[in-house]
Amino acid sequence: MEHIEEVGDIAREFQDRFGPLPEPVENLLYIVRIKVLATRAKITSISTQGRQIVIKPQTTDAPLKIRGAAGVMSKYLDSAIRIGATQIKLDMRLLGDRWRVVLEEILGSNCA
Repeated sequence: MEHIEEVGDIAREFQDRFGPLPEPVENLLYIVRIKVLATRAKITSISTQGRQIVIKPQTTDAPLKIRGAAGVMSKYLDSAIRIGATQIKLDMRLLGDRWRVVLEEILGSNCA
């Protein structure tokens, strides 16, 4: 799967056939969306260290793109998002339930 739109198409098809999606299916589709975005953004890995999500881009200029494209995320940047020279860390504790949306925004902004 190469296009983020395909994930939405699959979700709609599942809903048409089976009705409301159970949480495990929604979680699986979220993971697929993240993988598609990460591939497009040239991210080598996304992992966790305790309550931190660690994003490691292939290139060192990727964190600079994140910093430049952080308009929507600026309210989170001061404490919940740390942008280093070789990685970006998200503090899930500080982001609360928003961490999924912030992760998608970061990966999407890195594709630009």
